[in-house]
Amino acid sequence: MLKGLLSRTQAKLRGTTPGANGAAPALEAPPADSRQRAKALLMGLQDSICAGLEQLDGQARFAEESWVRPEGGGGRSRVMKGGRVFEQGGVNFSGGQRQRLTIARAVVRRPAIYVFDDSFSALDVHTDARVRTALRDVTATATVIIAAQRIATIREADQVIVLDDGRI
Repeated sequence: MLKGLLSRTQAKLRGTTPGANGAAPALEAPPADSRQRAKALLMGLQDSICAGLEQLDGQARFAEESWVRPEGGGGRSRVMKGGRVFEQGGVNFSGGQRQRLTIARAVVRRPAIYVFDDSFSALDVHTDARVRTALRDVTATATVIIAAQRIATIREADQVIVLDDGRI
């Protein structure tokens, strides 16, 4: 399904399927069932991810909530319950684990500016050092702002600004 759509789209963009009078090809309307097909694809992906997480956890199960809006549309959400490894909102993760997950989510986006506001405080000294070492390469071309209480966390900073009693 997607492969055929992709090849037709690429052919049209290359101009290998000319429109009337040799003009640029006109884009066709999507198939009538394209919305349902896209929804089925996304729901299938969500089901696969949830099944994989349930298998990995061994005990957790996803509770599904679905809704329909009076004006049309709707959706569904999945919430993991009774997890041995995973639980909604990370309630079964320690503070340090939550901080590492949050840092990982930021790093995946590869922003131009990172702001770590006391992001290393729940990490022990050794984990703090390992995380900062791993971040060094990832953030090499980005601007990094760190608000920290530990001297070790900011030791390698290019510039340090100290706030004392509300004054810089």
